[in-house]
Amino acid sequence: MNRVTNGGSTMAPSEGDKTKDWQLEILMEKLRSKATQFKSLQEISKNVRMTMLDKRYSLDSVEKSQHQKCLDTLQHSIKVTSLQSMVERLESLTRQLGLKFMVGNSDVQLFISSDMFYLEILLDSSGTVQDVKVHHEGKVEQQSCAELVSCLSCGDFQDFTTQLEGFASIYQLNAEKKSKAKHSLLFNP
Repeated sequence: MNRVTNGGSTMAPSEGDKTKDWQLEILMEKLRSKATQFKSLQEISKNVRMTMLDKRYSLDSVEKSQHQKCLDTLQHSIKVTSLQSMVERLESLTRQLGLKFMVGNSDVQLFISSDMFYLEILLDSSGTVQDVKVHHEGKVEQQSCAELVSCLSCGDFQDFTTQLEGFASIYQLNAEKKSKAKHSLLFNP
């Protein structure tokens, strides 16, 4: 048992210390027994999503957006370890950025797009990123992007989000310049 040293003499722990240790052990045992009852984050996320799709419960737009925000928060807490979790994480990020998300003919081919560009993300059956190709509007050739492959492979979704925001802002600026040029031609013949 624990012995307390006071100067040169050794004392046995007091009754109060034994009681506290015993109470702590009982509390820890209760926690251990309850731990098996908790659901995983993936299970909770799936249940919330299924509830949102259930037609018996009508949700107004505010409730739906709150549920979606909760799902996105859960999604960011889940470690990406499978194909399904990678697809769900990318879908969540895409939705938050206001871009379009689509799964290709095979479950290992994903597309994130806007009006001006799209990314083709190729995964293997375990969810590991094989390649990310960038397709620009009006161009036939595609470019493989090692930086995007790297950040997705490392699970650095913050960097991936920053990269996507960068793409969107570049094209937004280019679109504004084009529309300004067109409008100036209309008003200044």
